Amino acid sequence: MKKLSLVKDDGEIREYRLNDGRLVTIDVSDDSELVVKDHKNNEIGKMNFSYRDEDFPGGSSYYHITWMYLDLKDSSYLHKGIGREALTHFKEVYGLPIKASDNDGLKKDDGSHLTGDAPTFVEKMRNEGLIEPVFR
Repeated sequence: MKKLSLVKDDGEIREYRLNDGRLVTIDVSDDSELVVKDHKNNEIGKMNFSYRDEDFPGGSSYYHITWMYLDLKDSSYLHKGIGREALTHFKEVYGLPIKASDNDGLKKDDGSHLTGDAPTFVEKMRNEGLIEPVFR
């Protein structure tokens, strides 16, 4: 498991050092998205969320991932532990579960679908307990 080093913690905005020395900022100040930027404030990627409230007995509130990427600049930020840390930070701030739909190759009504590295990432985060499946 790749671990980032926390450099600065301003609550909703945290700065981390990657194992290769680069700095990234994870901003979760908006509950509909988290944004990851490099040390020059250039966007690396983001995760978009939709707040959901299951309307059946025993249902609960959660955040559903509708879109995510960490390779806006290039792929050198992938597989560094940023996504894991971003999800952990988001859950700490908002205190609700994060869910993602299964990868069935279809775009959902809400626009969510898993492409690129996302299916593997979601499965890995489910195994670690950071993301839960959506049951309908």
